[in-house]
Amino acid sequence: LMDDAGGDQRRIYELRQIVREWNEKLIQIWESQVEIEPENMEIRIKLAWCYLQNDRENDALQLCQSIDSEYKDPYDYHNLFSKITYHLGDYAASLSHLQATVEILQTMESDGTEETDNCINSLPEKLQLQGSCLINMGRNEEAIQKYEQSLALAPNNPEVLTHMGRLLCYVGDHSRAVEIFEKLTNVLPGAYHGFYLLSQTLFDLGRDREAFETVNR
Repeated sequence: LMDDAGGDQRRIYELRQIVREWNEKLIQIWESQVEIEPENMEIRIKLAWCYLQNDRENDALQLCQSIDSEYKDPYDYHNLFSKITYHLGDYAASLSHLQATVEILQTMESDGTEETDNCINSLPEKLQLQGSCLINMGRNEEAIQKYEQSLALAPNNPEVLTHMGRLLCYVGDHSRAVEIFEKLTNVLPGAYHGFYLLSQTLFDLGRDREAFETVNR
């Protein structure tokens, strides 16, 4: 199992390296295009995404600050800004852009294309990111509400379940956290982290026997 886990980590690392190399090549292409077409905001947005994916958040932000807020694709505009500002730790700005993104998604209708459907299906992720911003701003009760909304749309999303359970533990609602982590173990029965989090929470509640059994699971 250890070997399998190590192999997975290596494959993930190798894939990330490939993506970074692709992005570097794309950056060169889009930077040249920006020089040729400085008024083309679509090219600027493509370049900004490449910067962001290669951990060049400040370059991405500087580039995007030249993009008109009335850009033709408001979803693309706010989605990009929300990601950049989140990575830079400007959670208030990210939250504002995420709210605009959520409002767009809530009224978006499918046109039969995969791209649009993927956008619509990303709503739980945006709500989760709002929750994460709120946590970092110390607004825990509001964060819980955002996670609740996200879970209502994607009740079996392991990432949302994990964040929700941890937040509930942080605010002291361990009993509810147990319910969330138990569900996480059902969603991912072959992953250890749900059982680990569940066992810790049961132990904190003084339910030692159940914690022991969960560790064994």
